[in-house]
Amino acid sequence: MNQQADDRMPGTIFVVDDDKRIAGQYEQALRDAGYAVVVTHSAEQLLALVEGAAAPAALITDIRLPGASGWTLARDMRQRFPELPVLYISGDSIGDWTSQGVADSAAAEKPLVAPTLLRILASVLAQGRRLSSPLSVSRFAASSD
Repeated sequence: MNQQADDRMPGTIFVVDDDKRIAGQYEQALRDAGYAVVVTHSAEQLLALVEGAAAPAALITDIRLPGASGWTLARDMRQRFPELPVLYISGDSIGDWTSQGVADSAAAEKPLVAPTLLRILASVLAQGRRLSSPLSVSRFAASSD
């Protein structure tokens, strides 16, 4: 990653998805946009990596994961990093976001193409923990996907 990207987008985006193909697509899109990215395929893998680490810029997590769920992962990560922006992505569990998601998080349904993922992430990062309702994917998908 070049220095300009580091200055523009500090921090690392953590991506957790048990589907390696989807995780790889998100990783490539984020790297192409200049983000530093760490990908794991379970909550437990990420939690082992973050012990003693600096706060990430954001967490993007699937909800249905082997072992601990994305809901549980986000709660654990928020205990470690209270201001962490969280974006949940799921094909079938977004309806539970208001009852299961951490406060001030965002949620979007799979599948997400790269431009939509990047627009949603930019909104999440800009708003930080001030989100109060799920972001509408249709709002982001309307332009250039």
